[in-house]
Amino acid sequence: QIVAAIKSRADQLGASVVVSMVERSGVEACKAAVHNLLAQRVSGLIINYPLDDQDAIAVEAACANVPALFLDVSDQTPINSIIFSHEDGTRLGVEHLVALGHQQIALLAGPLSSVSARLRLAGWHKYLTRNQIQPIAEREGDWSAMSGFQQTMQMLNEGIVPTAMLVANDQMALGVMRAITESGLRVGADISVVGYDDTEDSSC
Repeated sequence: QIVAAIKSRADQLGASVVVSMVERSGVEACKAAVHNLLAQRVSGLIINYPLDDQDAIAVEAACANVPALFLDVSDQTPINSIIFSHEDGTRLGVEHLVALGHQQIALLAGPLSSVSARLRLAGWHKYLTRNQIQPIAEREGDWSAMSGFQQTMQMLNEGIVPTAMLVANDQMALGVMRAITESGLRVGADISVVGYDDTEDSSC
């Protein structure tokens, strides 16, 4: 959906978008994708790939003189980046559930290789702790709806039944809701679900 939004805006501006996928994990794979784009003589790069500080700096160097914007790096990394407000998002999610009276809350994080996933998880911990709440379960997905489904089914099959779940993105939240329903429980009535990103798929 990020790519679709970028392409839509580029079309409005009369620009073309070329996409290069990172086929495997690691900074070298990311640099290879950058080199592939540079070979096509692009005039700018948007890099949506989780990178730690030193790896992000190395990838920026690989961009040579082509402007690059990073989307999944730490706000402490000295490169051009857009940092989403994970602090506000996690606070709002926790405050919403606390206001509803929830104490038995489970967390479903994104892949912890992702800076965004780590920041969201840290934000949840921060605001749950402020409200003297300890999560009853923590799971890690891979951003996909299937991982949300699988992690939630495993948790419920282990007898862990929270009254609410904080989920690190909306795609996983869709899988979470399917798992709740297939387990004979009701979304909202038995287990409340708070996703993250406010994507079109989650709107209802």
